[in-house]
Amino acid sequence: MSEILTPAIKKTMQNVSQKNNTPSPHRPHPLCNRRLAAFRHSGHGDGPEEDQLFEIIVRHSSDAIVVTDDQGLVRYANPAAAKLFGRRVEKLLGRPLGLPTGGERNEVDIIRPEGDLVVAEMLTSRIPWGKKQARLAMLRDITEWRETLSRLDHLAHFDPLTELPNRSELQRQLRKALSRASRRNAQVAVLFLDLDGFKVVNDTLGHTTGDLLLREVAVRLNASVRAGDLLARIGGDEFVLVLENITCTNDAAHVAEKLIKALEAPFQLDDTTLHLSASVGIALCPQDGVHAGRLVQTADHAMYRAKAAGRGTYAFSWDPHD
Repeated sequence: MSEILTPAIKKTMQNVSQKNNTPSPHRPHPLCNRRLAAFRHSGHGDGPEEDQLFEIIVRHSSDAIVVTDDQGLVRYANPAAAKLFGRRVEKLLGRPLGLPTGGERNEVDIIRPEGDLVVAEMLTSRIPWGKKQARLAMLRDITEWRETLSRLDHLAHFDPLTELPNRSELQRQLRKALSRASRRNAQVAVLFLDLDGFKVVNDTLGHTTGDLLLREVAVRLNASVRAGDLLARIGGDEFVLVLENITCTNDAAHVAEKLIKALEAPFQLDDTTLHLSASVGIALCPQDGVHAGRLVQTADHAMYRAKAAGRGTYAFSWDPHD
């Protein structure tokens, strides 16, 4: 029989809590904790009434409670465990659970019979069972909590409008790219793209149309770059592209021309047809600097040189022909 839990424990919740700097909100029922502690240390109940109360608590606990024998087979499971694992209690009994060793709090994957994946927090400990030792597991479904954390993490690093990396993610990944370039003695180009006349679109057609336009711009730009290139939206109508492993300034110039050309075709948004152009500024590492913030700033200044030259074109921070 296959184990009910997936083989790998993803990470301890203690580590997760430290990483997020927030304590896990999921804790076993305090009454269960006290009663289970008494059971664990004494090996028997304190009396019929206490045992009956304990049984009621365990059966009605929203936390899944499972006991396995020294061979790892399930010997007890409460109704919450049946709900969590997607199996009737009698289908759990006698099956191997695959509990991890140790008593720390773990985060585990559970695959239900219908194929659904559930993430659970689990706390395990050893308890006496007659003359033998058994293992107690208390589990709680934290799938929704994990999904919420994942969504919040995504929002912290990606622009919700275009799904492109945001400014903070750009800085993080650009620093990594510069570190790689330093080790390989390679060049990196930073292209700063600003849409020409986008403010007019927002002012005359409204922010809803402006948002639709930005989404379409992101799609076109993303289709114009290599799979490994970093394209980010850092705010408003500003986009930044990071190119690694370029061999000369012409490589960056060629990509800038490609981005500008990608936006030349009219944008059809509902009943509105819009024509758009973009200006691109280019900064190179190591010529213009080796720090992420400095390169983005330099590319931004170069972009204004492109706008001053007539818009719909690109410019370096310096004249490459000098």
